[in-house]
Amino acid sequence: MSVQPIKYFDAVSENRALPDGRGSYEWLYGKVGHCPHCDACTRVVFSKDFSKYFDDDPRYHDPCLDEYYQLRVWTCDCGWWDILREGNTGHDSIDPSFELARIWRHGILKLFDVADPHLPITALRSELRNRSEILHHIHHRTMEDLVAGVFSDFFGKCKATVCGCSGDGGIDVIIVEKEKPIALQIKRRIDPKKAEPVSLIREFLTAMQLSNFAVGLYVTTADKFSRSATQTAKLAVDKGLVQSIELINKARFLAILDETTHSAAEPWRHFVDELLK
Repeated sequence: MSVQPIKYFDAVSENRALPDGRGSYEWLYGKVGHCPHCDACTRVVFSKDFSKYFDDDPRYHDPCLDEYYQLRVWTCDCGWWDILREGNTGHDSIDPSFELARIWRHGILKLFDVADPHLPITALRSELRNRSEILHHIHHRTMEDLVAGVFSDFFGKCKATVCGCSGDGGIDVIIVEKEKPIALQIKRRIDPKKAEPVSLIREFLTAMQLSNFAVGLYVTTADKFSRSATQTAKLAVDKGLVQSIELINKARFLAILDETTHSAAEPWRHFVDELLK
């Protein structure tokens, strides 16, 4: 089955406008506030005025050395984004205000195959909210990074480590929440209709015990767990073999992803932080 690639605007370019030699600019891709991909107006999602004062001896303060800026960000539903920082100097009774050099940043469209192991997790998390079926086609390493990021946010920005190698003892990701280690086992299933079998739950329980984990999460892209798998997990807790083991199917994982993805930083955010400095 052919799967549409994921569009992402994480790359950045500065060639938004070129001086025309007459004190104005030749705009590339249309002026800021316009999306060249959708041929539509974009919306302002961030706007901030800020100043940089020349803080030498206040007795001899020169207002002409002060700088005043405005920083704005426009975005489009397709993912395109624009940033413009412009400003001017201060002035006094003799020297006029001067315009400071404008700085532009804008996204560059990149297409990623769903199975690309280098697919940005931020792009994947956003895309999964609209196309959950691609979960079954991503690279298994990408799946581990995705789950690690989602549960790191879910437990409150805690530390998540992807084991990422064969012979990991049946533990794919380790999360430390308030000094409490949590073991994760992750299974990416191409066919979601097949129930997760009890044999793998037993293997995970054994791995937890051998590595001294009291708490575990078993995450799968399957729609459900077999009845025996659910019963075995409950029995392990009842007998005190582990403190807890939670079985998370596809629907539950997507719900957690949806709950946490809003906290993921927009692709343009770190460029704003840079330009505010």
